[in-house]
Amino acid sequence: MSHAVFDLLELQRLRLTNELRHREDISVERLPDYVDDQVASENREISSQKLSNSSEELKDTVRAQEKLRENTYGQCDDCEGDIKPIRLKANFAAIRCIPCQEIHERRKQLLEDRRPRFY
Repeated sequence: MSHAVFDLLELQRLRLTNELRHREDISVERLPDYVDDQVASENREISSQKLSNSSEELKDTVRAQEKLRENTYGQCDDCEGDIKPIRLKANFAAIRCIPCQEIHERRKQLLEDRRPRFY
């Protein structure tokens, strides 16, 4: 099973790496029309969030590959408890159990909410 999972993780790593190479959507330019400028700003924000998500997913994918090599795949990085097999089946790059992942996402959201926005 670990070879198959590693291969899936490698495909995912390659896909995410390719996605992160294509960042043209975040170019900053001021448009003369206020509405167009606001739409462009929102589009940049969405593209930036997608890149952030892909970056985090890539980091987790690489970590899951490391865990396979270390024979700790299926163990939560935060609490060191077991990650349920059904979660790993749904997300083979999961590095946290569901309760720890929820805490991680809440912390991330709090930090995101505090980040200054430049529109």
